[in-house]
Amino acid sequence: MNIEDKVVESSDLSKLVLYKEGAFYKLYNQHAMFFAHHVKPFKVGVKFIKKISDTIYSIGFPISSFDKLIDGKFIKQLLEKLSTSMVLNDDKIVCSGLDKLYISQLPDYEIWCAEQNQQTDNLNDNVERNMDNEMTIKQKIMNFNVGCKTPIQAMSFISELQQEIAS
Repeated sequence: MNIEDKVVESSDLSKLVLYKEGAFYKLYNQHAMFFAHHVKPFKVGVKFIKKISDTIYSIGFPISSFDKLIDGKFIKQLLEKLSTSMVLNDDKIVCSGLDKLYISQLPDYEIWCAEQNQQTDNLNDNVERNMDNEMTIKQKIMNFNVGCKTPIQAMSFISELQQEIAS
C-alpha cells in the first residue's frame, strides 16, 4: 500500500488503522491524532511528502512494544471500548466501529496539525541554537593557542567553556 492510499484511508474516522511497516506499526494523520488523544500520546512525526505535495503526521512504535501494550489490561480494555471489532492482518490492524463519543472528543484536526507544526518548529529552533553554540565553542577551542598559555590560563579557559555549555 502506498502513502497516498494510507493518507486517504486515515481520514476515515469510522475505523482506526495501524499499518505494519517493517518492524513498526504506524498511524497517519487523523488516525495518529485519534491514537495520541485516546490511547497513548506518542511523539508525532511531521514530514512533507513531495509525492503527494502535502504534510503528513505520523506516529510509529515497534510491533514488539504494541504486543506488550495490548496484553496489558489498560490498553486492551481501551481498544475494546474504542471499537466494536479489531482485525489483525499481515500488513495492518483495523479497529472498526469507533465509538462516536471518542470521535466527538477529538480536537479540531486543523488546529491539531498547527500545534504539531509549532512543536516541530520549536524543536528545530532548539537544535539550530545548540548547533550554533557548538560551533562557537569549537571555534573558541580552535583559536585557543595552548602552546602560549600557562596551565592556569588553560584551566580557566576550560572552566569558561564548561560554564558556557551548562548555560
